Amino acid sequence: MCVPFCHLFVFNANVGDEVALLAAVQCGARVRSFAPSVIKQAVTGTGRAEKEQVGRMVCMLLGITVRDRVDATDALAAAICGLLRVRESAPRVAHSDGLAARAARGRR
Repeated sequence: MCVPFCHLFVFNANVGDEVALLAAVQCGARVRSFAPSVIKQAVTGTGRAEKEQVGRMVCMLLGITVRDRVDATDALAAAICGLLRVRESAPRVAHSDGLAARAARGRR
């Protein structure tokens, strides 16, 4: 399964859709692959969660209702995992003059 998410394609290696993976790479998309346990860990906090638990957490996190569509919640879980991993790998810059300080100065 290949889920486009802001030019980031999250690929579930269990499905093995090589054509979609190749097309994504040829279009210049960044492709990330996650093991099912990594996706489960990102969404539920445990890599051993059942599919139903992953589906419930996805619905709760996104504020949606999806019934009898495990494939849809699997795809959304992969996208959530990809988003969280991108945020984790983004460089963090510490500023002594943060946004809160600038906002406080603006209110004076």
